[in-house]
Amino acid sequence: MKKAAYVGFVILMTMSGLSYATDDNQEFRAQTVFSFKLSESWKVDITEEFHFRDGEHHEQENVVLFIYKAAEWLNLGAGFNQVYEKDSSHDWQREDRPFVEGTLLKNDLFGLKWSDRNRLEFRDFEDDEDAFRYRNRLRAHVPYNLLGLPLQPYAADEIFIQEQRGLYRNRIYTGLIWDVNKTLDIDFFVFQEKNETDSGYDDRYMYGFEIKFSF
Repeated sequence: MKKAAYVGFVILMTMSGLSYATDDNQEFRAQTVFSFKLSESWKVDITEEFHFRDGEHHEQENVVLFIYKAAEWLNLGAGFNQVYEKDSSHDWQREDRPFVEGTLLKNDLFGLKWSDRNRLEFRDFEDDEDAFRYRNRLRAHVPYNLLGLPLQPYAADEIFIQEQRGLYRNRIYTGLIWDVNKTLDIDFFVFQEKNETDSGYDDRYMYGFEIKFSF
């Protein structure tokens, strides 16, 4: 019964988001992650991410993240993200984004796995004023396969707080992870992003997949 409730929750959240999406506020994302275990406590993730909007490639992110397992309930990380995004003139602008993070872990709360990621970024823009940004993502993950299949749903909420701007962005995620084998996971996701603008709020609906190889 609990499994059916979780499946219904994920399907409801996904369909409700897509039902409000229109062609001019959708974005597709494709991500590839290579995760290498360096020791019992250390690993490194290398990610390449492509964003497509209005039928064209408009943003790309290249991330290197080192993760240290400090305790069963805590992961610490440090990394670097290089972002390329097209401006209104269709010229590519670069942003360098070093960051540190700490993730609190809870393996069994209300029958779910929880993680609370706290990330502090320094946004070094090519043609804009630099700024610090804080991101907090709370995620709940179903810790067993659904209906006997290697599929595990999750839901998450993430807020963005930036220097000078304050709280200006919120994302609500739902997704389904397909555990193909020990080396390969595929994450299918959709999320709604609400951004504060000068004229109010702008909603954007994003969907895509992440392919993750673990070694």
